[in-house]
Amino acid sequence: DSPRAVAFDGEHVWVANFFASTLSEVAAADCAETNDPCGAAVNAFNVDNQPVALAYDPRTGALWIAAALGRTVTRFDMNAGAEAGRYTLPHVPSALIVAGDFVWTANDFGNTITQIAADGTVVGSYPAGAGPIALAYDGRSLWVASQDDSTLLEFDATNGSQQNTYDLGGQPVALAFDGTYLWAALADRNEVARIDTGSGEVLARVPVGAGPVALLYDGATLWSADQDANTVTRIDVGTAAKLATIAVPGGPYALAWAPCGDGCGDLWVANESANTVSRVRVEGP
Repeated sequence: DSPRAVAFDGEHVWVANFFASTLSEVAAADCAETNDPCGAAVNAFNVDNQPVALAYDPRTGALWIAAALGRTVTRFDMNAGAEAGRYTLPHVPSALIVAGDFVWTANDFGNTITQIAADGTVVGSYPAGAGPIALAYDGRSLWVASQDDSTLLEFDATNGSQQNTYDLGGQPVALAFDGTYLWAALADRNEVARIDTGSGEVLARVPVGAGPVALLYDGATLWSADQDANTVTRIDVGTAAKLATIAVPGGPYALAWAPCGDGCGDLWVANESANTVSRVRVEGP
């Protein structure tokens, strides 16, 4: 019921179901085999109320879950299929990311971001504009999309000090980093902006479908989930050219990427209004 986040751990896709307060485990390995097992439901687990965001940490193998109504973050042991720890937050979380040695949440209603240690200790909460709703990490800085004041904020990812504020000329609701550029989905403009992380300058604007809500860099290209248009858009990060628009019914809301072999990948899409996940096969460059 209302899948709003999706993550890939190297073998399975995990889906956070907001109104059901569950976590679904879906087969996502060996997807290029003749007898394709992918998409099969493996397990479902009860989690804290209204899970809104997921973050997988490949260094520790932990899956982190942010719960809105529960106002918690949970470290989930995927092998055991059980919570390894649940920690109370000072504000209602809206987004989640692992950045360096810390877990961070953006707290849309509290106008803050929260820094959390690996053991669940809340290190601090810091003002983050009006309506902070999305996060990205470039290996040095933590980036925050402040939707209500149409700005992009840069923070030190070690201590939470704010470094810069940039005006995007539109309301950012999703962020992604491609290794060189930062990308922001501007919901009110139905476009994705490519941003120089050094200057905060918007270098390009790419039209996408109506209501972009999520971005994903798959290692080669950028994807936008366009909820109101029921599409996903593929973008060349080097040229900022739109490569493809693919119909995905059901209100695409969140994205994950899973390789399926040499020159083969699957884009997994959580469809919020249809209570489904879709898989888009991508072959070739």
